Amino acid sequence: MQCNPLQTRFWKRSSSKNPKCSESNTAGGENPGNRPFQRPPSRKEVIEIRIAVASDGDKVSLHFGKCPEYRVFHIEEGKVLKQETLKNPGHEPGVLPKFLANHGINCIIAGGMGPRAENLFTSYNVKVIKGALGSVDDVVESYLAGTLKTGESSCEHDK
Repeated sequence: MQCNPLQTRFWKRSSSKNPKCSESNTAGGENPGNRPFQRPPSRKEVIEIRIAVASDGDKVSLHFGKCPEYRVFHIEEGKVLKQETLKNPGHEPGVLPKFLANHGINCIIAGGMGPRAENLFTSYNVKVIKGALGSVDDVVESYLAGTLKTGESSCEHDK
C-alpha cells in the first residue's frame, strides 16, 4: 500500500499502518528528528469590513441606485478606521452591485432597494440592509452597536 501525502494532513501523524506513511513524508515535506508536525499557532485574524451607505448629503438615501454618492466606512474591530466617498457611476440595472463589490464592500445600507439589486448583492456576498433612515453617521454607529432599527424599504420597486 502506497502513502498518498495528499490524503494526510501536515500537522497530524498519519493514521495509516503503512510504515512508509510517517510524518516525514506527509504533505510532501521533510521532518527532521521525526517529530510530529504541529498546526501553527493561530493568531487573531483582523478582518476589515467595508460598509457603503447610499447617501444624499448627510442623510441615508431613500433609494440606493438614485443616490448621488456612497459613503464608505472602513471598519476594523468595530471601529471606523477611515471614510471615503464613491460617486454613483449611474443608475443602470445590475451595474451598481458589481461596482460596489469591486470596491470591496461587504455591506450596503440604504433606505430602499429593488429585489433584483438585492439578489445581485447577495450573489456578490454583500449583506443588504434596507429601510434605514437618518443621518449616515448615526446609522453606521447604530449598526456597529447592533442597535440599528430598520423599517419598510422605501423603494418603489417593492410595490
